[in-house]
Amino acid sequence: MAKRIALFLALLLLLAACGRAEAPAETPVPSTVPATTAAPVTETPTAPPAVTSEAERAALLADFDAMMAAMAETFPYFSALERRLGVDLREKADDTRALIENYPASMKARAAEYGLAPEVMPALNAQVFWSILRHEFFPHFGQLAHAYTLSAAAYEAFRPIYSSPRSPFNTPTTYNAFVNPQSRGFCDGQAAIMKALPKENPALFGFFFGNPAPQASADAASATSVIDTEILEGGTVAYLAMPSFAASDWVPYAAALTSFYREIEGCDHLIIDIRDNAGGAPAFWRMLLMYPLWPEGKDWVDMPLYAFFRDTEQAMALAEIHIKSEAGTGRYRPLSAAPLEAAVLLDAHPMALMNPEDAATLGYVTPLDTSLGNITDHHFRAAGIAPMARTPFGGRIWLLTNENDHSAASLFAEHAKSMGFATLVGAPPRGSYSATYGAFFALPHSGIVVRWDVDYLTDAQGRALEELPTEPHHPCRPGLDALETALALIREGAQ
Repeated sequence: MAKRIALFLALLLLLAACGRAEAPAETPVPSTVPATTAAPVTETPTAPPAVTSEAERAALLADFDAMMAAMAETFPYFSALERRLGVDLREKADDTRALIENYPASMKARAAEYGLAPEVMPALNAQVFWSILRHEFFPHFGQLAHAYTLSAAAYEAFRPIYSSPRSPFNTPTTYNAFVNPQSRGFCDGQAAIMKALPKENPALFGFFFGNPAPQASADAASATSVIDTEILEGGTVAYLAMPSFAASDWVPYAAALTSFYREIEGCDHLIIDIRDNAGGAPAFWRMLLMYPLWPEGKDWVDMPLYAFFRDTEQAMALAEIHIKSEAGTGRYRPLSAAPLEAAVLLDAHPMALMNPEDAATLGYVTPLDTSLGNITDHHFRAAGIAPMARTPFGGRIWLLTNENDHSAASLFAEHAKSMGFATLVGAPPRGSYSATYGAFFALPHSGIVVRWDVDYLTDAQGRALEELPTEPHHPCRPGLDALETALALIREGAQ
């Protein structure tokens, strides 16, 4: 008990925020892949090599240990990701810690890939530590569970949403990650490095950031930049491409989509293409796609989801924050005023697909009503737009998916299939299914902000969506992509 209390107190100092995944720049910045061919080695300088301060090394190791303690308390997917990816994250954590302990020797091979000689490797500092986390630890998550380190670009993209007192995404805990001086200083320093190094020292730039360098998710300047529409097959098939659900201003999207929906009233089929969609706001597709297009006369369908949390004090606190935040959105409606005990719910409603190993680690749960009938005019106004007119589509809707669909796009695929909204064609989405708004943690010494999902999201049968992603109704046919397959199915009158 004493150990648990001590760990909890340490986490209170570490936890920076539980934030919303609905932010416009929500999409995780993908981990970059090191170059596969070695560049010419930089000449040895006349100055002596940088020497790492052992005090700095100890502080960064303490940051790493604090990060892993927070993950042990709040991250629910250790076993599920091992089953899906074959990776033991605790083992990878030990390997990563050894890289920090043994730097610079441990990173000479990576430096050589970018042409950086051992003599000019930088001393271990917060920027090197970030690079180690970025390239040596978080890639093992396979871009799942929104697990990543924030770059300076991503930090700046998130900061207005999470730090503004008037933002609906701001809570007492989200605020700190984006205003504390350590994180601000770290990101300012990284931004300066990213600006200067490409020309001054491209080898060192590659060592830090890989190639290409990380960027924030691009927020659309206008609806036309991300919405592509077309009428196919002699006017019988409408096509709508949505490569992103991330936008700070929904007004142009609502206007463009409303106009398009009226234009296609006579079409027999609508193909919605979300291939390569990196995500954004689930409320975006709920309110701008599913709500207006839902068939006339068809009852609103509820697709129950369950957000489980670890059996720890910190996870319980995050679950409580989630319920308060979720209650005011156009996404899901919590069915309990406070988190329920997971064991009590599972005893009353056994879930046939719940993994027993995972169930043993889950202490709390929030049942969620996901019906589109929960959406009210208030939710539209809160999003800055007038309520969308209902323009039910009378034909058949098809949804194209692939392995690059992420986050909100993965959830859209699950809803579209389970609610009977669309026929899915293509490949299963990548994942990052989450019904919460992410947890942001600012490491106390370096100020590096890291993120991961804290909810273990399942369907009514206990299927962990992160481990078992949504399967399309129709895979791509040999030699055809998803669009070509869908058109072939339409021509054949497939059911």
